Amino acid sequence: WRVLVMKTSTGMVSISVNQLKALGGELMLLPEITNSSELIILSELAEVTTRINESEIWEIDYCREVDMTNKADHFKPKPSNDTLPILEGRMAHAFTSKAKEYINGEGRSAVWSANFNPRRDYSELVQFHIPKDEIKKEAQSRISKQRIGIRDIVGQTNERTMLAVRIPADVCCGNKVPTILLPHFDNNETLNLEAQKVWICIANSFVFDWIARKFVTTSMNKFIIEILRMPDKIVPGSKKWEKLVGLYDKMEAEEFMSLAWGKIRAKIDAVVALSYQLNITKMDQILESFPLIDKKEHPIRDEKHSTVTKDSVLSEMGS
Repeated sequence: WRVLVMKTSTGMVSISVNQLKALGGELMLLPEITNSSELIILSELAEVTTRINESEIWEIDYCREVDMTNKADHFKPKPSNDTLPILEGRMAHAFTSKAKEYINGEGRSAVWSANFNPRRDYSELVQFHIPKDEIKKEAQSRISKQRIGIRDIVGQTNERTMLAVRIPADVCCGNKVPTILLPHFDNNETLNLEAQKVWICIANSFVFDWIARKFVTTSMNKFIIEILRMPDKIVPGSKKWEKLVGLYDKMEAEEFMSLAWGKIRAKIDAVVALSYQLNITKMDQILESFPLIDKKEHPIRDEKHSTVTKDSVLSEMGS
């Protein structure tokens, strides 16, 4: 076959073999397309981006550090000099690895509460601590470094699908928070740290998230990440690179989910969208694919639901 015809909610959409290879990588993963205009946007993005597994600078080293099931018998409820805190999936949100605080209970009945204070120590927030000698050897060296973490359990219909955070050294991640290193920057500690910040900004953007939603089902695994696309315009030393590093640093100083935090995130989204060479019209269409954002916000008069996030991002793009 040369052309695949897909049935969508708005009619039939045709995708060629070459398009499928360009979008879905060597595995030719079929994107979840709802209309022909989405296929057009995806195809246009492919022309100004590079897949992560083909990028010289964005090559990833992916690892699941601790299996929470197999190592459960070794976990400790209290910290000591011989243990490290274990970061669990529910603690990882966009731009923060301290989104939740363990209260009490075990397993599915465990009680967690939202945490908005980025300055609290992990030992105060986590449920478990793991003895250092119980961490597998291949994970020990990376745990001594700052790195990227992503939340593995996701869904196309969640408020957001891609959730990326920076993990500090000496914090261990459970298997629902696989970690990523960027080997291209191994020989330059300062640039490596900048690259992590830029990677996280791009990964948490609406555009990257929208692309991810076209391929992900329930797990943000290595194979999905490697076919996702980074904008060619963002490279070390570029104005957009420097802009994202600066915005990341400002966001990190703000209280999680505060008004100031949200304004900075809108600026990040705008910088990334423009780097993907999207105009406001196409970005508006992408944002329409996230119906759950702002569901808890109060709409202004004549609005059916709040559009404050969408309005903020589009306003930043136009400024």
